This record gives sequence, C-alpha cells and structure tokens, in this order.
Amino acid sequence: MSNTIISIKPACTGCGVCSYICPNSAIEMKSTFEGFSYPYVDPDKCVMCGKCCEVCPAVKDVEQSEAKWYCFAADDHTRWISAGGGILNALISLARDDETVIYAPIFSKDHLSVKHRKLETADDVSLICGVPYVQSNAHACFPEIKEALEDNKNVLFIGTPCEVEGAKAYLQKEYDNLILVNTACGGAASPFVWEEFVKSREGYSKIKRLDLGSKELYCDESIRINFENAAYQEVKSGDWLTNYHKGLFLRKACYGCKYNLCGSSGDLTIGIYYPVSKNDGKGWSFVGVNSEKGSSLWEKLQQIPNVTTSPIPPDAVEKLKKYFSVPNMPEDRQKFLELCYTHGFNKALKTINGKPDDTGFTKKYILDYHAGDPLPWKILDPVVWTKREFDSELYLLSNGDKWKRIFLPLNCTLKMSTQYHYNLKLKMKTDAQEVRLMFAEKAEADSVCPLLHKIRAYQNDTWMIISGTYIPTTDILKYFMLTSTDFTGKDPYICFDWIRIREE
Repeated sequence: MSNTIISIKPACTGCGVCSYICPNSAIEMKSTFEGFSYPYVDPDKCVMCGKCCEVCPAVKDVEQSEAKWYCFAADDHTRWISAGGGILNALISLARDDETVIYAPIFSKDHLSVKHRKLETADDVSLICGVPYVQSNAHACFPEIKEALEDNKNVLFIGTPCEVEGAKAYLQKEYDNLILVNTACGGAASPFVWEEFVKSREGYSKIKRLDLGSKELYCDESIRINFENAAYQEVKSGDWLTNYHKGLFLRKACYGCKYNLCGSSGDLTIGIYYPVSKNDGKGWSFVGVNSEKGSSLWEKLQQIPNVTTSPIPPDAVEKLKKYFSVPNMPEDRQKFLELCYTHGFNKALKTINGKPDDTGFTKKYILDYHAGDPLPWKILDPVVWTKREFDSELYLLSNGDKWKRIFLPLNCTLKMSTQYHYNLKLKMKTDAQEVRLMFAEKAEADSVCPLLHKIRAYQNDTWMIISGTYIPTTDILKYFMLTSTDFTGKDPYICFDWIRIREE
C-alpha cells in the first residue's frame, strides 16, 4: 500500500488533512494508546488514488524562512498575566479590535485535553496559555475555518508549525483574509500523558486554573495549579517540563522535525524568549516576521501603547533555534508510555528514573515479547495461521473456521500461590463473540488452561491494552495461550504489540 498515507506513517504529524481529501472517505483519524492520532485506511474503500500522499505536508520540503527576528515585551500588567512577554495576548487583542475570528488550541475546562476551536470569551484566552506543549486536535476546525474565509471574514489561526502546514494543506489556496501564526515548538507532547499528569495532581481537589510559565512562581518554565479549595501547588520542571524537553513523551515524527524555527509555516512565528526572560523576571517574547502579511501585523503590534521591541542579533537567533531543537528519541520512551498507561504518570516516572517504587517493575519478566522480537510462538495448528508483516507490525491471519490456539512459552513455570501481573497490547478483526486469554500446562489441545481474560467482539480492529493479575493454584503452567472457537469473518487477524508477564 505504498500509494496510501500508511506508507508515510512514521512522519505523520496528525494534521488529519488526508482524512478530508480522500474521495471515498477511506481514511479515519484514530488515537493510539500513546494518545496521538494517526490515519487508518479502510482497504475496502481505498482505491489507491494517492491523493492522500499528494496533500500530506509531512512529505513536502520545508521552505527556508528569511525571517526578521525581534524581541517583544507588552506592558507590565500583560506580561505578568502572560507567558513570556505577552505576544499572544497582544495578537488576540488586535484581532478582536479588527473583528477577526480567532482559532487557537484551548484547554478543556477540566484541563485534561486540548483542541483547536474558535475563541468566544475572555475565559478562552486564559485557557490558551502554554498550550503548545500538548498536541491539539487541530484538524477538527479546518472546515469551519474555510467556511469563515469563504464568507469574507478575517481569520487568525494559531498553532504549531505542523498544525499551520496542515491548515494550509486543507485550504489548498492563499486567502488574503487569513493570518497564520505558528508558535515555537519543541515537540508535541502526548495528550494522554498530559491527562495522566493532571490527574496525578487532582488528589488535592479539582483544578480551577492552570498556568504554564507563571510569573508568580517565577519563571517561564514552571507550572502553577490552582485548586478549587484555593490551595496551589508549584510543579517544578523536574516532573513535567524537564521530561518534555528530554523528549520522553513526544510524537514520533517530532524527533525528526524539519521546522525548528527555520521553516516559514506562518506569517509570524512567536515564542517565549527564554534567555532574556530568565534575566528579566517579567518575561519576553520573540517574533519572527515571515511574510508581507506578517510584516503588516508586526507594524500594528509595535504601535500598541507601552510595548517594547528590538531586533534579535543573528547569533542569538541561532541559539534560539538550538533551544527549540528536538532531542533524539529516548531509549526508554516506549517503556514510559506503557507504564504510564497501566500505572499512571507518577509511578511510571519513578520507574524510568530508577527510584524505588512499590510497583515491582524491576522484577524479571517471565514473558516479555515486543513487536519485532523473534517469534516465540508455538501454534497448535499452523495450517490455520499465516504470518504477514504490514506497516512494521506482525499480523497472524486466520485461514479458516477451525478452533484457533496460539501458545507462547514462559521463561519459567508459574509458582503456585504467587501473584502474577499480565499486560498486553493487541488488536484483532474477527466475527468471534469472544477471544480468551489463558495460561496452559502444555501446547496441546487437552492442556489444563485456567482463564485470564475474555475479549469481546465489540473491541474489533482497534488497539486495546489488557491488564490484570492471576494467582495459580498449581505448579504446572508453562505457556501463555490465546484461543477462540471460531476466529472467522472477512480477513480475520490478530496482532500483538507487546505481551508482558511478571511476578508481583
């Protein structure tokens, strides 16, 4: 399927344009367990026309920007309530004065998620603060933006460089009444990890307000959380921002990012000017002017009362580019995301950092299979299974309606009266009413097989994570087994991403 969007999935930024451009509606954006959206192609609808690849921003070269760079500081009050020097608030204020429709990434009221939508109230402005740290579902508002533009309304779109590129790819033409502003981005953080992080703080009480870059706590790299009970907590960079800058929970495409302040995605590029902010205490922003429309907007920004601006020297611009560069993918990224999914943000972070914890993660796994590992499968009837590799994932395809069993040998025999924890990620497509996960004495049909988990058919064709515990009543169990009485349907399959079993 090299002529479909699936062939370039590793570079996918989640812009979602392919799902709109497909003439047969064969592409749907679905979230993985990591929290990032990717395109999924329905092979029954796809006609291999290649339009999805043609429009995809991820495969296009980035036009190098000859931007002019400036630092910016609004009045003291605006700087105090804003991240950096208040450039975002200044832009929004100007846009509202011109009756411009504004679309930006905004926190939900519970602060658990971020999505692009039209700014309606003053409260929306406070919810936008610091959002570029978390990936937004930007593509949901693209049709609404196009409708506003066609109605001759002025539109301001704010997003990361890849979100801006996605908007341009969807619109497919230039609009004089559209201003694009891309925020400086050090990578798109997992929405799922952000949700787990916020939930880990809600033991105090429900969150009322969240500020990234709080001046009260000084500095632009801090987080302040206000709770409904009026208490607040300082969240230092060590547990969220430091690990964000390490790249621990970024989208995979971010590790090969081709923007890094050098692409001319928007008419303006904006961000926190950290080197000056740290010395100043009040906060500064930087602005890159990338186009004629951006230049006109910059002239208006400089005319705001009590605003301070000055050019940024070339050597300082190079330092900024290095600051916002994305690190290499950490070796423990996948492990952290798996643990965060099963045990939450705090325990996962403790484990990754090698701190003592009560989760038992450091104990030896008696089964630790990941996609790409040499197959340890023992298949009872090989005639009914075929192995296929697709999109870097290994699928076991069913060849009939016989009773299906798959056995995986454990590293050791399970011990009676000992508690074991099992955790696996899989997806499947079948008309079977249920598929059973079991332990087994031997890889034979008459084996002793205590039941672990039943997977219902309504979970078909989507990734799921199964987790639980089991205490054996015998000392004879040596295999992990999957079984189903009728693994049937159109092109039935099962695919594992990982299977992990450990002693508690």
